[in-house]
Amino acid sequence: MRVVFMGTPDFAVSVLRRLVEDKWQVAAVYTQPDKPKNRGMKLVPTPVKEYAVTCGIPVYQPESCRDEAVLEELRALEPDVIVVAAYGKLLPQALLDIPKQAIINVHSSILPQYRGAAPINWAVLNGDDVLLNTLQPKCDTVRCGRSETCAVRITELEDLGLEGMRCTVVTDQETYPLTIPAPGVHMALLSALAVAVAERLGLTEEEIVQGVASYAPADNRLRVERLPGGRLMINDSYNANPRSVQADLRILAHHTGGKRIAMLGDMTELGAAEAAGHRDVGRLAGELGIEALLAVGPRSREHMVPAAKAAGCPDVRWFETRDEARDALVEMFAPGDAALLKASHFLNRFDLAADDLRRYPFP
Repeated sequence: MRVVFMGTPDFAVSVLRRLVEDKWQVAAVYTQPDKPKNRGMKLVPTPVKEYAVTCGIPVYQPESCRDEAVLEELRALEPDVIVVAAYGKLLPQALLDIPKQAIINVHSSILPQYRGAAPINWAVLNGDDVLLNTLQPKCDTVRCGRSETCAVRITELEDLGLEGMRCTVVTDQETYPLTIPAPGVHMALLSALAVAVAERLGLTEEEIVQGVASYAPADNRLRVERLPGGRLMINDSYNANPRSVQADLRILAHHTGGKRIAMLGDMTELGAAEAAGHRDVGRLAGELGIEALLAVGPRSREHMVPAAKAAGCPDVRWFETRDEARDALVEMFAPGDAALLKASHFLNRFDLAADDLRRYPFP
């Protein structure tokens, strides 16, 4: 039986090693491209690639699995089974249809609760990792999370998209129904921590609930602002790096009332990671189905724009200046649409574009 393996981190190596040791015919290994790391920002292969090379297994490292040439290459391998373990890329239906018998996903955490990115990290943050019970720190410790073993527990978690989050936080003292006016599941965890601190400080239930409900991000830091005609502006223009831009794109992808538009500028001070960082952002915009990407700056033109087009983003435009992109955004920004503004601050000053959008006389 011919097996194609797809994985990237150390965890995936253990799965690949078992396939090799059990004498399965591993025809090829797919893993993420080498990425720059550490101070010297030298390209470093993934753990899976390092192991596959020692076994003499052919290694493929495509930028995207949506490319037809990549799919044809995989079809030519004629796999009976594809085994996936923490590969780290979205797999299109066309790829899922390739193996003759099955595609098997080996997951590293608790299912079905942790199906998204970083499942091990979230299990720890939510208090669901049983190893946490073995820790004996020499200080007063309060565990906050979604596990029943947490002293401050999050229940009834509801993702309201760009509207924010709704949840209930339960402690030994009280039950707090919280409405959090900021998007992102991480805000529920931060709110649980805030509840734990507020109780220690002696705040009342009413003060805690109202305090969470009145939360407002700092200027230009993931502020969801309502403009005329039901338009939404996600203003996170203070600064940008690949990870924060990707997190914002995932928040933008929650919007369902109209087009999702990302106005993104160059990210600076990335060193050798510059090309890969911009490509990753462009590729994710396409994979998430963002309807329009307005990119600004030479780095975005060279790396982000081609990656977004290759990943299927239907409307990708490049502009030399922020003001040109702003004007294009104004023209396409229809009632019900949501627009994300994000870029490195001092190079792009997208906060000025946000000021212009607030002042613009939208109908």
